[in-house]
Amino acid sequence: MADKDIPVRTFLIEPFDIMLHATEEGVQALQARFATWLRTLPGPARFFCWQTPASLDEKIAQVSRAARETDDERRAALLMEYRRHYELLEAEADYQRTLCGMALWSDETPRALAGGMGSAFDTPVFEAPLPPLFEGRYDLRESSLWHLAPVGRPGGRPLVAILTSYEFLPAAWNFFRPLASVLRLNIPLALVVDIPKTFERNAAVDAVENIIAAYQVHLASVTGEDSRSVTRVNDCRRTLQEINAGDALHQVQISIA
Repeated sequence: MADKDIPVRTFLIEPFDIMLHATEEGVQALQARFATWLRTLPGPARFFCWQTPASLDEKIAQVSRAARETDDERRAALLMEYRRHYELLEAEADYQRTLCGMALWSDETPRALAGGMGSAFDTPVFEAPLPPLFEGRYDLRESSLWHLAPVGRPGGRPLVAILTSYEFLPAAWNFFRPLASVLRLNIPLALVVDIPKTFERNAAVDAVENIIAAYQVHLASVTGEDSRSVTRVNDCRRTLQEINAGDALHQVQISIA
């Protein structure tokens, strides 16, 4: 939990195309910069990503209007070529508008925090208020699944359901899995990654070693093979190696709306 006396600083992060770093070396370098920044977290952090479906319809209409209004035949022909190109792009893919932000609980100056994130993420970062998750009044509904429904005329406002993680399966996480498939959904979506606590190194080692000890006691008491527990022990030992190599241990929770 964040200290109530520590101010929260909110920032907007300019999104970038991860495919610009799509080589193995590029991804490793980007991940190394992220990991280095995470080690220096002065307090709790919360990363936001809003995604909404987008289209080129407005651009197509703008080009069509300009083609009708011009008296220059060559310009009109060129604009119609642009229109056909935009229509082809629209037919070939689903587009999304993305907004990314970060909230940090820290006594450091916003300028210093933004500079650190800009260097780590290799993209512009600036202090700014975060936009609301949804607008207007909503009611909590139980049926058929718990969700929030707009009050009054929807006016294009969606239903909102919030899913929160409670346990992570052992897996190798990177920029392409497992969240990439979620972010490709062509629906309005908000993703939040909460980092409420970053462990001090000795506390991290103690926490992981206690988990290993608990699993070893369990394995000593069972007669059959418990592959799940064996996998967890191996994961914990790998985590210890990464902590000893300089990585930090964080508490993490993911929420999706």
